[in-house]
Amino acid sequence: MSKENNDKNILNRYLDKEGRVEVWPGKWKNRRMVAWYMTRGFEPGVRYSEQQVNGIIEGLHTFGDYAILRRTLCDLGLLARESDGSAYWLTEKGKAAREIASDC
Repeated sequence: MSKENNDKNILNRYLDKEGRVEVWPGKWKNRRMVAWYMTRGFEPGVRYSEQQVNGIIEGLHTFGDYAILRRTLCDLGLLARESDGSAYWLTEKGKAAREIASDC
């Protein structure tokens, strides 16, 4: 089995039939993979309010904790934000993750 197929199999363990995250992984490696997958909800070059980010994230998961997901996206450098939290955007790293995730 290729690494790509293995990664898809791992990712699919955390998704429901609609492709929403239903379980937050316990292992950091798998959390990172799920976070990369979630970048597909964000468009490059667009600045989002915190409320918009929360709304996008809400549509990508079912387990009820958008704050941990938003924080993880920022901690991994996939999303950047203004210091006051007034705006968020997809970083270059996030754009690369989004491209990889679009194949999943």
